[in-house]
Amino acid sequence: MSRKVRNHVLDNKSITTVAASRYSITLDNVMLLEDNITAKEKQQPADENGFIPIGKDYPYKQLFYLTIFCAKGKIRTSMNMKEYEMEENDSLVCSVGTIISDFRITPDCTFFAIALSEDEFFKNGISPCFTTIRENLLKPQLIRNTSKQMEVALYEYNLLREIAVSDGFQFKLEAAKGIIYTLSTGLAQWFVSNPQKDSLSRHESLFMEFLRAVHSNCHKERKIGFYAKLFGVTPKYFSKIIYDTSGRHAGDWIKEHVILNAKTMLSAGDLSIQEISDALNFPNPSFFGKFFKAATGCSPKQYSSKGKKS
Repeated sequence: MSRKVRNHVLDNKSITTVAASRYSITLDNVMLLEDNITAKEKQQPADENGFIPIGKDYPYKQLFYLTIFCAKGKIRTSMNMKEYEMEENDSLVCSVGTIISDFRITPDCTFFAIALSEDEFFKNGISPCFTTIRENLLKPQLIRNTSKQMEVALYEYNLLREIAVSDGFQFKLEAAKGIIYTLSTGLAQWFVSNPQKDSLSRHESLFMEFLRAVHSNCHKERKIGFYAKLFGVTPKYFSKIIYDTSGRHAGDWIKEHVILNAKTMLSAGDLSIQEISDALNFPNPSFFGKFFKAATGCSPKQYSSKGKKS
């Protein structure tokens, strides 16, 4: 099977590859499949804990709903500053806006992942299963599957992959969606059987909703007062909740999202610095340049040039 090799570039307008591998298959820009089953990358040396780092452009912000499956071995990843360790038969589900800052696998690890467009699958009214998942996925969820459940998931993933690479099949997206809907019923049932809202404290729920709000609004709003007003609390109280819950200031979370969006657009290379400055609601490119350099140590132009060379 021939597989498309993609550069690790995030795009605000499209679904894009998870950093775990350079090998991926996209379908009509609404679905992405990725794995190390048929095309394993050259591995780096394992760290002192026996894990191999995969990918390099960390941290980055997800622009899609993502489910990672660990069919064999182990995976360690960091999402929204929390460490997760996946073992054989585990899956990890996370939503749009999640910050991934690490991804490591054991040498014997086999994983596969499915990424789905928010607009295509998770908007209100599309499917009660997807609505259930979206409303309950307040933070990444680690799911312990049975070996039979993983066997079925891998079978369905392989069907998706075969459909995605087939030529001359006019209804491939519809066929792929059918399999995705089947997978979603099992995931939605898990959330029904394992309700998440009651397991989160009020402050934890507010923090997760804050991250969602930042993801949706950081391109135009960088002031803490804006987000505090969304939740009906004072900026001082809001800042305290975010810091006490996450160990980081609200302004740092906002800045990180803005910088990740800026890096995304600079890496894509199809917008000028003026256009990116305007898209992120900066008063002028000079102000944007100072903001970016203070956070990254290089100017937007330098970062863009470095991305083109790599």
